[in-house]
Amino acid sequence: MGEILSYNCRCGYKKTLNAGKGMRSFSSTNHACLCAFCRELITVEIDDNTPKDKALCPRCGRRVMFFNPQGGIPCPKCGLKNDLLTAGRWD
Repeated sequence: MGEILSYNCRCGYKKTLNAGKGMRSFSSTNHACLCAFCRELITVEIDDNTPKDKALCPRCGRRVMFFNPQGGIPCPKCGLKNDLLTAGRWD
């Protein structure tokens, strides 16, 4: 089961991400990450046998940066740190 993650910044940037595993695929996991080039929080689906450092942004094709969702995450638009909160679960 995956988590629905919610990110809200005072600057107005908002994002909802579906992270983790769902019923759709048992051999891959959605990881919350940041594309510094696109300046977006995104999820990247990675096959369980693929190292995370090989993950690429689906929009621009550049490498993404992973973070611990439990720590403060800098807003990709303004840089203020905010929490990524669990808003629910998904299958």
